[in-house]
Amino acid sequence: MNRTPPGDEDGDGFDSKVDDCNDRDSAINPDAIEICDDGLDNDCNTFIDGADPVCGGGGGVVDTDQDGFPDSMEQAN
Repeated sequence: MNRTPPGDEDGDGFDSKVDDCNDRDSAINPDAIEICDDGLDNDCNTFIDGADPVCGGGGGVVDTDQDGFPDSMEQAN
């Protein structure tokens, strides 16, 4: 029996309050493979595309709040 965590809104098996950085898209989760040219943090490790170590990056583009948008594109509060 496959159980979906209570906070899993997209059915990918990950809870958005724990480890899923985009619970509106089931293709984005900690088990996903990073796609190096789509502008998203596919694998929820806070690094986007070229900055992701998987893509050969050194961690320059960071998504601290894990909403799929780089910190540099968000307004500071």
